[in-house]
Amino acid sequence: MVFEALNSFLGLLGLVTLVFKVFTFVDCVTRRGELFPAAGKQTKAFWLIILGIASVWNFFSSSPIGIINLIGIVAALVYFLDVRPALRDLGGGGRGGGSPFGPRSGSNW
Repeated sequence: MVFEALNSFLGLLGLVTLVFKVFTFVDCVTRRGELFPAAGKQTKAFWLIILGIASVWNFFSSSPIGIINLIGIVAALVYFLDVRPALRDLGGGGRGGGSPFGPRSGSNW
C-alpha cells in the first residue's frame, strides 16, 4: 500500500514536470530569437537545445527524481523565472505581443 502511494506520487510528479518542461520549450519556440541577446541571456538555440533535451529525457525516463531530470527542472525553472520575464519586458510576448492593457510594470503584476 505504501509503495503504491509512492508510485502514484512519483508518476504524478513525472507528469507535472514533463508538462512544465514542455511548456517552457514551447514558450521558447514562440519567442523572437533576437530578443535573447538583447535581454543579456543565452541564445534562443541554446535554450531550445537545453529545454528540448530536458523534455525528451523526462518523457523517456522512468524516474522523475533522477539527476538528469533534476538538472532539466532547474534549467526549466531558470528559463521560466529569469529568461521569460526578461523577454516579456522587452516586448517579446510570444503570442501576439504584450498585454492588451498596456506595458507591464513590475509593481502592478
